[in-house]
This record gives sequence, structure tokens and C-alpha cells, in this order.
Amino acid sequence: MITSVELRGEWRRRLILIAGISALSLVIVCIYFAKQIVVKTYSETLSAHPAGFPKIMLWAWDRPEKIDFIDTHRVGVAFLIKTIYLHDNQLVIRPRFNPLQFPPGTALMAVVRIEVPPGKTPVYSPGQEAKVIAELVAITKLKDITAIQIDFDARVSARNFYRRVLLELRRQLPDSIALSITALASWGVHDRWLLNAKIDEAATMLFRMGPDRDLFLQRLRSGKDFSPSNCRLSYGISTDEPLDKSLYQFLSKRRIYIFHPKPWTQDALTLVMEEMQ
Repeated sequence: MITSVELRGEWRRRLILIAGISALSLVIVCIYFAKQIVVKTYSETLSAHPAGFPKIMLWAWDRPEKIDFIDTHRVGVAFLIKTIYLHDNQLVIRPRFNPLQFPPGTALMAVVRIEVPPGKTPVYSPGQEAKVIAELVAITKLKDITAIQIDFDARVSARNFYRRVLLELRRQLPDSIALSITALASWGVHDRWLLNAKIDEAATMLFRMGPDRDLFLQRLRSGKDFSPSNCRLSYGISTDEPLDKSLYQFLSKRRIYIFHPKPWTQDALTLVMEEMQ
């Protein structure tokens, strides 16, 4: 026979058990939703900023550079690693000759310049295409390189060639390597040859824009961004051209690549950062 004391004890144990199960369920639910929030935020960050690179990237061309003063959480370095000259049906490779110093932990993007020497006419053959891709893929084997940026002029006659290079390069690159290019402002307005080019971003250069400068700036002043989505992720600016006010509304939402015509200094970086802010 169960006494009232035993019954009360049994109910007390059940209540404790139910409370424990409820608390555990609440913890599990909280952990689940916390994970969903973290995953969502992380994936959104990756889609807006390929490879998790900082929002400020300093272009470092082929000259002695000592960029040891940056905050590596806020600033990365996109440095010229080699130049590829398209010559007839061959490539002429010019590696970087000058030293580059940077702090440990710096986000590094390897920049490759592809150009045609004056007076030369490439054949843009499949063999030449394969050689270019091989040169680009080889860069990913270097330590600490998690992104490649291709800098080219891409005349109309060469665009099918470059488009094939980009598509095949993306196919051969591991997913962990981001693929970036520099882009003329015109490519984001009326010249859309980069649509579906399988690139992570096109750093649209808002300097040295030539005779169409006012046209492009007027577009931005009206609040209208560039059309292809891959041209809206990052902008390129230069320290020797004043920032147009039309850019202010976009700067906080984009990765900014900064060109400096002289070797980088702390003062030069401070000045351009203050102007952007």
C-alpha cells in the first residue's frame, strides 16, 4: 500500500524530472537557433566578402613595400606577384622583383597582371589559354595565398579568350581559393561581358575612368549601383584622386581596394582612411 508521503515523494521526483527535461529541451532549442544565426551570418559574410578578406585591401605594386603598420583585422594586402605578357602564341613571365614586408596574419591576395606588349598581337589560341591557366593555378600552391586577382585591360577582341580563362580557372581552383578581377567602370554599366563569369568579385575601378568619368559618377549620385552583382561587391580607388561624394553612400557596404602611386606609409593610409570615414 502506497502512503500519502510516498505519493508526494513520487510526484516530487516526477516534477523534478519534467523540469529537467524541459530545461534540457530549452537549452537544445537555444543552441539550435544560435547555430542557425551563426551559420547565417557567416554565410552572408562569405557571400559579400570572398574568402573572409578585410574590407580594406591595399594594392602593392612591384616596388619595395614595407607595410608592417597595418591592423591585420581591418586591412589586407593585394600584391603584384607576376606579370604575364601575351606574345604571339607564347607567354613572357615577369616575376615580382621587389621585397614586400607585412605583419604576421596579413590576408594576402596575389595579383597577376596580364597584358599585351605594344606592337604585339597574341593569337589567343587554346594552347596559350592553357598556359595562362597553368601559371595562375601554380600560384595557389604558395603558402598563405587564399585568393587570386587578375588585372587586365581586356580589349573587345580578347574578351572571349579571357572569359574562357576565367571559366576554366574557376573549374580548376579549389573552392577555398577566391577569384577576383579588376574591372573597368564601363563593364558594370553598358558592357556586361562578365555576366556569369564564375568570379567571386570584380573590383570596379573608380579612378582613371577617362572621358566617361562624369557619366559613371552621375549614375552613382542618383543612387544607382552597377548592374552585374559581381561588380557591386568591391570598388577600387586611388589616393591621388579625391573621392567623389557620390561614393560615400556605398563605401561602408563594399570592400575597398586602394591604390597608392608611391610606396605605402602609415601617413598615407591614415589620410585615405580619414577621407573614407
